[in-house]
Amino acid sequence: MLTGNKRIVIVSSRYGSDRLGNCEVCDKYADRMYYLRLSLEYTKRDGSKGFTRSGGRSLFGHLECLEQVAHS
Repeated sequence: MLTGNKRIVIVSSRYGSDRLGNCEVCDKYADRMYYLRLSLEYTKRDGSKGFTRSGGRSLFGHLECLEQVAHS
């Protein structure tokens, strides 16, 4: 069962639009692309907690664009 909590990870890809394409949020060129992985927390059958990518998001884009997505 999903708890409503989320985990946000944003890391630098070390590449730009020339290799990864335009920002997936604003569709503009980026010298450096970042990667967003948003995972959702769930409760396992044994009561422990875990995070899943299922239902989460993953995007490449400008840091500012990804921060807006992560906090919306």
